[in-house]
Formats: sequence, structure tokens, C-alpha cells
Amino acid sequence: MITLDQQLEHQLEHIAVEQGISVSQLIEDFIMDYQSEREAVARAEQSYAEYKRTGQTVSLDQLIKDNDLED
Repeated sequence: MITLDQQLEHQLEHIAVEQGISVSQLIEDFIMDYQSEREAVARAEQSYAEYKRTGQTVSLDQLIKDNDLED
């Protein structure tokens, strides 16, 4: 069980109501978004380190494929 500041709890409830989801689902969505962003940053840092090491660039199309961003 997590104890939240009352103001934060109200903000979460307000956002959840606006989105038509439960607070639990909202928090789960926040966590998933956070993890996705962290993974994207890690991939970008790795790509930049590889570029610095080799001097080779990667096309935008290849980046999209490598990061599973295709529709």
C-alpha cells in the first residue's frame, strides 16, 4: 500500500476521471510510458556512442525499424 499526499491523490483522481480510467490504470500507464521513455533514451545514447566510435550514421528508416516504431 502506498500513502500519497492528499493533493497528489486528488490530481491522480482528476486525471483518471478525465481519461475515463481507474487511478490504478492511470498509474500503470504512467509506469509503462516512463519505462518506454527510459528505453528510448538508452537506445539513443547507445546509438550516439556507436556513432562516436565508428563515425557511421543510421538512416531514419533504419532507426524506425530498429525501435519497433513501424505501424
